[in-house]
Amino acid sequence: MEWTNEQKQIIGLRNRNILVAAAAGSGKTAVLVERILSMITDEDHPVDIDRLLVVTFTNAAAGQMKERIAKRLSGRLEEEPDDRNLKRQEDLLPHAKIMTIDSFCLYVVRNYFSSLDLDPDFRIGDEGELKLLREDVMKTLLERKYEEAAPEFFRFVESYAEGKGDGGIPEYIEKLYQFASAYPNPDRQLKQWKGQLEAGSAEAVRSAGWMECLMDEIHLEAEELAARYTAAREACLEPGGPYYYEDMFRSDEQIVKGLLSARTYEEAAEILSGLKTAFVRKPSKRDPAVDDEKKAFLSALRDEMKKALQDMAKQYYLGSMEQVLSDIRGCSGPLCELVDLAAEFGEDYSAAKREKNLVDFGDIEHFALEVLTEEGPDGKFFPTEAAVEMSRSFYEIMIDEYQDSNRIQEEILRSVSRERDGRPNIFMVGDVKQSIYKFRQARPELFMEKYEAYTVEDSLYQKIDLHRNFRSRVEVLSTVNFFFSQLMEKKLGGIAYDEDAALVPGRGFPKEPEEVEGESRKTEIIFLDSGKDRDKEADAKLAEYQAKELEAKAVAKRIRELTDPVSGYKVYDGQIGGCRTARYGDIVILLRTVTGWAEVFVDSLMEAGIPAYAQSRTGYFTAREVQCVLHLLRVIDNPMQDIPMAAVMKSPIGGFTSEELALITADFRADITPKETRGLYGAVKRCLEETRAEGQGGSYAMVSEELRGKVRRFYNMICDFRGKAVYMRLHQLLRYILEKTEYEYILAASPGGRLRLANIEMLIKRAVDYENTSYRGVFQFVRYIENLQKYSVDFGEASLAGEQEDTVRITSIHKSKGLEYPIVILAGAGKLFNQGDAKGKILLHPDLGIAADYIDTERRLKAATLPKKVFQRQLRLENLGEELRVLYVALTRAEEKLIITGTDRYLETKLTKWNSLRLEKGRELPYQEVSRASSYLDWMLMALVRSRIYGGVLSERGITPPVFHPVYGEEIPAAVHVESVETLVYHEVEKQASGELFKERLMDWDGLRDEDEKALSGRIADQLSYVYPYLAAVSAPRKFTVSQLKEIGMAEGEEEAVRLLENQDRDADRKRPAFLEKEEELSGAARGTAYHRVLELLPMTTEAKKESVEEAVRILEKQGLLPFGTGERLNLRKITRFLDSPLGHRMAEGERRGTLRKEQQFVMGMPAARIRPEYEEAGLSEERMLIQGIIDAWFEEDDGLVLVDYKTDKVDKMVGEAGVRRFLERYRTQVDYYQEALEQNTGKRVKERYLYSFSLERAIPL
Repeated sequence: MEWTNEQKQIIGLRNRNILVAAAAGSGKTAVLVERILSMITDEDHPVDIDRLLVVTFTNAAAGQMKERIAKRLSGRLEEEPDDRNLKRQEDLLPHAKIMTIDSFCLYVVRNYFSSLDLDPDFRIGDEGELKLLREDVMKTLLERKYEEAAPEFFRFVESYAEGKGDGGIPEYIEKLYQFASAYPNPDRQLKQWKGQLEAGSAEAVRSAGWMECLMDEIHLEAEELAARYTAAREACLEPGGPYYYEDMFRSDEQIVKGLLSARTYEEAAEILSGLKTAFVRKPSKRDPAVDDEKKAFLSALRDEMKKALQDMAKQYYLGSMEQVLSDIRGCSGPLCELVDLAAEFGEDYSAAKREKNLVDFGDIEHFALEVLTEEGPDGKFFPTEAAVEMSRSFYEIMIDEYQDSNRIQEEILRSVSRERDGRPNIFMVGDVKQSIYKFRQARPELFMEKYEAYTVEDSLYQKIDLHRNFRSRVEVLSTVNFFFSQLMEKKLGGIAYDEDAALVPGRGFPKEPEEVEGESRKTEIIFLDSGKDRDKEADAKLAEYQAKELEAKAVAKRIRELTDPVSGYKVYDGQIGGCRTARYGDIVILLRTVTGWAEVFVDSLMEAGIPAYAQSRTGYFTAREVQCVLHLLRVIDNPMQDIPMAAVMKSPIGGFTSEELALITADFRADITPKETRGLYGAVKRCLEETRAEGQGGSYAMVSEELRGKVRRFYNMICDFRGKAVYMRLHQLLRYILEKTEYEYILAASPGGRLRLANIEMLIKRAVDYENTSYRGVFQFVRYIENLQKYSVDFGEASLAGEQEDTVRITSIHKSKGLEYPIVILAGAGKLFNQGDAKGKILLHPDLGIAADYIDTERRLKAATLPKKVFQRQLRLENLGEELRVLYVALTRAEEKLIITGTDRYLETKLTKWNSLRLEKGRELPYQEVSRASSYLDWMLMALVRSRIYGGVLSERGITPPVFHPVYGEEIPAAVHVESVETLVYHEVEKQASGELFKERLMDWDGLRDEDEKALSGRIADQLSYVYPYLAAVSAPRKFTVSQLKEIGMAEGEEEAVRLLENQDRDADRKRPAFLEKEEELSGAARGTAYHRVLELLPMTTEAKKESVEEAVRILEKQGLLPFGTGERLNLRKITRFLDSPLGHRMAEGERRGTLRKEQQFVMGMPAARIRPEYEEAGLSEERMLIQGIIDAWFEEDDGLVLVDYKTDKVDKMVGEAGVRRFLERYRTQVDYYQEALEQNTGKRVKERYLYSFSLERAIPL
């Protein structure tokens, strides 16, 4: 590969801090890999790869980087097989610290836990589990505060709660806690914010951070207005201009200049308060030489700028300094209470996590910071001995995606560098224009601070710009440069989009062949007007089409055109070395958010015959089959819930009709007794009564015996499930439910059956994950799921589409980051920006702190304070900057073709809204205007106003272009179209009409000629006799349990193994004969299940005496954790002997140390060929099948893990050693899988494995 001069610099420079500003498509990953390879293969001073710390943003990026390095090393070794250094680096690669920042922090904590107040056996909490825990902690905290009844707490709640309760209060507390947690020292930060709230003097306000923001904003807006007034005065003196307006503009300009010179709020407030009388009247003079259109244009411009000044006064003038101070002091008490609540919540939450031995990734970062740094009295951090020790092992620290780092990560990585010794060794690469993770507390300003401080000259702190793009065609790059050179600046976006930031074409596409030559590669911008300003006749037909549907249909129409076999768009294909017609798989549709959009686009594309797949994290909990199972779990937990009960009864599981439910409930509602169970469950129970007590009245005569039998079966089923829920693991209960109800078969036979089954499997997997948390039981699982729904933690419906399929992919812009596609369609450009965090009574800003409305609870008055108005503006600006960077990411994904679509109901008005921008002479558009945008579409129209093509767009719509010619800058290679709804609707009607006509012709077809009929009959016979060559793949199960794999391994003959494989799902569904159902409950497998349940719940530290074990079992029975009578049906002496065995003593010690785990569930993937070689012949060699199981027990000792599997099989004690060996071989396969899963999940070695036979009463090593 030919490297550019800048890339060679990056690869070769050493012993310094390097900041690489790598624009989109500049090959930063390839350069980073090459830099690593050049270091580890240096002929004179090779660096071992395990001495490099490479921090990536995602685990996937870390894995890909390792794969690239491994591939390159392997290639070099083929050329130089005797090179010992290459072999050494290949051996060291698995130990290389190429990882995410979370993984590195975890590595630090695991290695230095002794210096922390932390149990070494901590567990990282599941996202849903942690949300549930936070809710519990918050509920306890608020209950305690209500009991304490402190006046400040009640005042805070009364002032800032939403509605009649305390709505919104928990959210404010948790959000402030999260903001503080993003700082290296959360407690110090909270105290600092509280100190700012308590400082109520004028001097404190003048020096506050928000006041500095206010004055900067006033000066910025005034500066731009001054430039616009100057341009307006010059336009007055043009030929035909209204020259008598010049003095008016000059007078207005003096107001603006006064604001520019204001240095304090008081000075600015004096000017803003006098605006009502400051403006001179508009001259009414008439002169035939003055062009009426120019006069009207400048008159409208004056009104626009006058309104801008008035808006500034409305936003920033709230009275004198005394009034401002009064409002601030009025908020101080309640807001200080909020800070105290956030601090207290943090303490309680930490204690709750400690109690459960849980941590989250935020904790891991803070623990790593605690290990590696010490904080001085001035808030600065210094490396500890541990950091110094660790820094010696790192030759260099490389940070990918540096623009997304936060302050904690910055301090952690600096602490393990050698910068303190004057030998900086941090390599950072990123692009601030692609910093799109503000919601994760990313701080792009860290990147910019270094970018402005570092030099391009040779130095210890050097920066290098990579702006050559090796991804996209020049048309795509020119479009990006056109928009962002006008829109992005340091004040909005974080960086000035100047020549250093602009994209330069670096990829050489082959010369176009003759059949492609002349084809437009231009960017397409399609604006759709969804307004209703049309004739009434057309409006009736168009009313049903909403904006999203309209845009989706327009996109579908364009995709059909792009992929047309004859006239479709031609893309370059490197594999064939030439151009070919675009396929569906070449196209991606990017959306700002997939929620509420992806479904519409998928439906519209599928209707148009276009295969489409939306990668979404939403929609899972609303899937009908998932809702049905969750409702059933709610009923199992509490059958008194009417809505879940009705939902289950009307579902395929219950099978009741609405009429049958009405019959069941009608009479019951009429004469319900006071003590009777109420609701639908009460009606079900009453319906089952054979006779009614005399005098109660009413009767179930309307309920037929057939319906009564149906109700009885349903009631018994619910009772059965409720009984099983007491002792069954949740995932086992779900499997049992699916078996008994045959719900899986119902779903498989329904439309979209594969997806529905995959969703149910996903729910069972979620249940397995849940049971590995600190919560247990159906009630907690239902609550867990409800909290995930409440906090919008969705998982997306199960995916059945492969990335390699020829289908149009629909995804979010965030998920597309780092990827590239031949054709990109950015849809939804008209969607309004989300400014939710700039709304509410209380606003939180990560730097400025807290601001709120002033609330007078006695007079029921609310007013925005000056700090809150500044916070609103700052939050809005930061959100806009983030949106601008998201837009940059979206547009730079395209390799060959970029299409942008946007819908707006006010499009006709917006086409002329920004005409005054044509007078702007600077490269950048006015910050004041850009910051008023509410969508990507607004920004695009602003930028297009000054292009040559815009006049044509206006003319097509019958709009007269403005009289003043624009100041043309760089031209955009784009075609702009404005589509009407009518065009799309009539196209849809025409398509439907042609389809109906085709159907009619088929219906009128009389028949076939005899010879045609014979040929057709032959073809049909061939089709019916066809045997699919890959039947093994069809019958292959979706997943296996370890027990099934054990039986497959035990099968003596090949045919028996095949039978087990093919029937492993069906066997479970066969009903047991009635005489077997009546057998003793705890015989065979049921007895084994009972032993396992007792051993799971029984503390290993229980005294090894029969009386102690019996007492412990009785307690478990009383708690409802074991069915009553369990202790009587089991031989508890066997359990006592187990507790008293050497293995039992070791397990008890593990329990005391917190390293013992019981009934540990797992799911792992395994190549199909490992299960059966025949699967490879069936084309399943690349498939991975799921293996699930439960490890009875394992514990950790100093030198490794010990795995234990209980066996309750009846074994003759006289079998001898040969019999014991046969017993071991029977279960060897099963334990092998357990060991593999345990080592995969923990990353630790299993040193010993035991089968404990309760029949032989001994632990047998395996």
